[in-house]
Amino acid sequence: ARVPNRSTSTLATSCAEGPGRPLAMGNAPPQQGAGCRPILPWACCCSSQAEHKLVEEITPAVRVSVSHLGAVPDEEGADDDFYIGQGTASMTLSVSAGEGINPFDVMTAAEVVEEALARAGALMAHDRYEILAAEEVLSQAVASLRARMQQHAVDVHDLPRSTWQKQSDAQFGGDGNEGDEDKSIQEHLLRMCASTTFRSVYERVAQFDASVAILHNTGFSTVFAAADGKFETRVSSDRRWFEYRMTVDIDAPLTECVSTGHEVDLLPQAQPLVNTASMLGTPFGYNFVSMMRLGFPFIQPEVLIEVIRHRDYEFGYLMEVVRSEFSCEGFELPAKGWGVIRPWVYNTNLWIPRGGGQAGTTIVQVSIIDCTMSVPSWFLNVLISKMSTAFINDLRSSAKKAMQPESPWANRIEEDAAGFYSELRNIEAAAATRREVRVNSVPDHELFHRPWRLRPPPIDTRPPSTRGARQR
Repeated sequence: ARVPNRSTSTLATSCAEGPGRPLAMGNAPPQQGAGCRPILPWACCCSSQAEHKLVEEITPAVRVSVSHLGAVPDEEGADDDFYIGQGTASMTLSVSAGEGINPFDVMTAAEVVEEALARAGALMAHDRYEILAAEEVLSQAVASLRARMQQHAVDVHDLPRSTWQKQSDAQFGGDGNEGDEDKSIQEHLLRMCASTTFRSVYERVAQFDASVAILHNTGFSTVFAAADGKFETRVSSDRRWFEYRMTVDIDAPLTECVSTGHEVDLLPQAQPLVNTASMLGTPFGYNFVSMMRLGFPFIQPEVLIEVIRHRDYEFGYLMEVVRSEFSCEGFELPAKGWGVIRPWVYNTNLWIPRGGGQAGTTIVQVSIIDCTMSVPSWFLNVLISKMSTAFINDLRSSAKKAMQPESPWANRIEEDAAGFYSELRNIEAAAATRREVRVNSVPDHELFHRPWRLRPPPIDTRPPSTRGARQR
């Protein structure tokens, strides 16, 4: 029931197969059953509706090891994959254990689950949404429980199938804070992994890792390069999709750079192509959904996106994951009008304050563009050439607008009703103590090193036209 450690099983996809297509290794799962809607793209393989219901509630990942183009290299000490459950009702768990004392080692198994879920749940509250901090807590808890199973020579995937079947939906649907002390360590681990909190963190970490991989994809061609800006592209062999990576130095603080995208209702003043823009559901600084209607002749594009923000206070950075494929739980999507199209979107924005006592910000933006059909080379060349300078100029002009003392963005920054901009200033303060970063000195993978990690398979970031997914 074990597969090779990912550090020795890394494969790369070809450009023609799409950015970051996962490749199965070891025992690949069978095809998904009809009507299967897993938590992640390859989350479950079910042979019956009853079995699917069980799997969907228990597991956010199937028993299969995957690789991702440009994925963050494994740190030393990464555990091999191991599974809990049997058959289709199983979950792949792999963690990287940091050095030093694990705070959960002094607790009983029941206390580990209760304390880990309480801490992670607080970190995932909408006003905090510290995904990577919650990941550290849960990976420490998993590592502590697994170490106990290894000490007692317990097979980590021998939990009887009957035990799974006896659990009620309510027990698996909650956060698993109840439980008897006489339950086995495996059952405590299973209860934690089946909780809403664990599954939410697991999925968000998968999205983060996929975006890190996208930032470091290879095979790009340089379209434009200067001391303060660079624009690169990578086009699929069939010309159905392409991606660009834009690295730009902006002479503006992080707060002003981010404000023109954060203040959604002001987007029409920052971006001439945007007619209207609004939030959907309850807006939060680190997790929100918005919709923009763009003004184009003959067509009516609506850009519907979820934005997830990760912040780091050690090196100092803010990373935004912008996706058009997301869960609609908690609100209803507005109905599409006649002639309206909603394009597929996957962007990663890495904002890095300049640091080193210098003012300014560097952004690395990677965007995957789905053309939905094969586009002539000459058209792509013209489009990319115009994009390279227009996008860089737009970023700088938007930040310049926000820096004007009487601008609406300056007023919002000063009001800081939700405390979001003060958090951005804290990131800048952290960056002030380290070396300066510019276009040609952006850190590599080491920027995203986490000593304690969950290791879910990354999400599928291929464009819909490549993988046959339906758009909203």
